[in-house]
Amino acid sequence: MKVKIFTFLLFIVLLQARAQTVTDVTDKCEYIPPRQANTWYFYLNAGLQFNTSVSSLTDNFLLSDGFTKTAIAVLCDADGQLLLMSDGQGVWDSDFASLSYAHTGKLLGSNDCSQSSLFIPSPDPNSPLCYLFTTDVLNPDFNGYYTNGLCYSIINIENHQVAFPNIRLKSRATEKLTGTRHANGTDFWAIAHGFDGNDADAFFAYLVTSAGVDSIPQTSHVGSKHESPVTEENSVGYMKASPDGSRIALAVYGQGKVELFDFNNATGNVGSTYSFSSQEVEDAFCVEFSPDGSKLYVSTYVQSHERSYLLQYDLSSLPSNPFLQSDTIARNDTIVYAGMQLAPDGKIYLSYVPNGGMTYSEHLAVIENPDRPGTDCNFREEGEGFHLAAGNGYKGLVTVNQTFVDLPHFTYLHHCHQDSTYFEIWNKANTDRWFWDFGGGKTSTDAHPYYVFPAPGTHQVSVTEYFNEKSFTNSESVTIYPLPVIDIGNGEDTIFKYPGSNFKLDAGPGYDYYYWNGDDQPGGQTFIATDTGMYYVMVVDSNCCYNVDRVWLYESRIIIPNAFTPNGDGHNDTFKPLVLTEGVTNFSMLIYNRWGQMIFESKDYTTGWDGSVKNQLAPPGVYFYVISYNVRVGIEAFKSEVSKGHVTLLR
Repeated sequence: MKVKIFTFLLFIVLLQARAQTVTDVTDKCEYIPPRQANTWYFYLNAGLQFNTSVSSLTDNFLLSDGFTKTAIAVLCDADGQLLLMSDGQGVWDSDFASLSYAHTGKLLGSNDCSQSSLFIPSPDPNSPLCYLFTTDVLNPDFNGYYTNGLCYSIINIENHQVAFPNIRLKSRATEKLTGTRHANGTDFWAIAHGFDGNDADAFFAYLVTSAGVDSIPQTSHVGSKHESPVTEENSVGYMKASPDGSRIALAVYGQGKVELFDFNNATGNVGSTYSFSSQEVEDAFCVEFSPDGSKLYVSTYVQSHERSYLLQYDLSSLPSNPFLQSDTIARNDTIVYAGMQLAPDGKIYLSYVPNGGMTYSEHLAVIENPDRPGTDCNFREEGEGFHLAAGNGYKGLVTVNQTFVDLPHFTYLHHCHQDSTYFEIWNKANTDRWFWDFGGGKTSTDAHPYYVFPAPGTHQVSVTEYFNEKSFTNSESVTIYPLPVIDIGNGEDTIFKYPGSNFKLDAGPGYDYYYWNGDDQPGGQTFIATDTGMYYVMVVDSNCCYNVDRVWLYESRIIIPNAFTPNGDGHNDTFKPLVLTEGVTNFSMLIYNRWGQMIFESKDYTTGWDGSVKNQLAPPGVYFYVISYNVRVGIEAFKSEVSKGHVTLLR
């Protein structure tokens, strides 16, 4: 018994070690934040990185010092390291080296656009390609406003080459570009807006798949007309998709108008317009969504010594028009608010410049809690904002695929039943204390709590954050998956096998990994056991949940004596096989005399022949037996055995 206990404890230790290795190394199911927007470079020679905490980069690329330069497109790899950046005219790699061009020395975008360019990676993770969309300025002195329009270029990242530059999509387009993921979770949309003529109110949603860019867009005619009879400034302004891809907002600078639309990221259709214009947004320039999509921020970029605004609109009232009321987050007549971008740390960064001056700023303004209403969003500017250790900010920041800043309010680690699930708030700025509610009356006040959910399923978890005696609550659904159900013993922990048989153990189909007997390398669904002892398996399913099962195999042995003495002394009084272990089925024993007559039959190996025939003592001598039985050679596999011989009855 002590040996069995020790062996089983060792078995548990081995399984725990194996499970730890699997969950630490191969668990592809835990949340991994997108990092493709984690490194920023922008005018003037400034940079930020968000791979750990936000930091100002000092090895910055010398971008042009022109005072009208705006947003820079950036694309990072899955680890947050810069791959490419572009101002619509040039493309540079992570070493700040200019990419080579297949046919021309520059792209047809303009570094004077509100959003000059946008990178869309190939949905194929093994592809070296990405796609750069570019826009150009509208020039009333050139060709009646229209210049190079909307183009895209195919870039080979591995070869550091713009393989196919300047593929024209639309000759009439504004300076607005945004991107988001398709509803299928794989492909992307690149979204632009038309200008003038029949396309003045048109949205163009281009589908990007592993096959490339579909040059025929999903076109939606909705919203105001962006057209030239007023001013070319109707082309100016930002367009953003919400992080979850369900809405689009844009600013029409020339009209002083902000518009909000529903976006169907399955079809690419834009609809349900909400628009607003007033003196407050007369110079509406940039828009940005909060991480949860419940707030829309608008900055106004004034051209002279007028007052600049930063406004917040609450979108939780939809479908009622959210523009009926706004919260003024900031108004200033000494600085001008310009480009904004939601960052991977859950905050919104805002560039600004002195009003009426032609100088840069060594700070960025920051909306530290953009999901919170009104001034509780904790807007910091000038000396209280983010100081750029190197370089300076001006009108623009970066343009990224908004998918890559789609972040939950909190994340959780480990999502299998019986796991301890750990919770982490993404943006912990301006929070004094926390109150977590896991349901069922279970709560926690820890900043980083853990909880073991009582059952698999979808659970609603909320966290209330407190700051300056105010509370802010966010909720998210947490899915806990059931453990795999395995039973290699088919309901038995102990199984008896026939000597020399190969015993097939089956862990069941449909799992991602099978680890038998502590093997470091995954095996198959079945395992052939040739020896006796303990066998165990750990399986890992598609949700990265694991479970284990074990079975003991013993040898099934039968010994048939060659004599017996039915004299009633209690020793060797009956003839029967000695079954030292279980595992024998369908037993049959027949006894014959020397004339071939059957004189005894038993169907139970525990019931033997007592040496009598029809209640009369059989004479001493030699008798013959035929013993047949089935022995186990698998979970549901049996083998028939027949033993023939003779036994001597002694008196």
